[in-house]
Amino acid sequence: MLEFTLAKCPTTYLVFSINTPKYGKKANPSVWLFNYGKKDANENGLYKDLITDHGTYNSIDLRGKLILLTMLKQKAGDDSFTKM
Repeated sequence: MLEFTLAKCPTTYLVFSINTPKYGKKANPSVWLFNYGKKDANENGLYKDLITDHGTYNSIDLRGKLILLTMLKQKAGDDSFTKM
């Protein structure tokens, strides 16, 4: 199995950013970012890790960091990407 590293994050993020406006939310739940269809479980786990367990950005896994960055960009808009 191939290992997913931090170096691959920009590519995954870019694909997510391109597919979402083109295909809507239906395009993304089956990708690596959301653990191949386990989007709700991932987001609930991220909430638990950060809010319930008082975690930090550095305490979450790579997928969690990328989901968090994706959520921030979605809320702040495309222009925010260059400022993050």
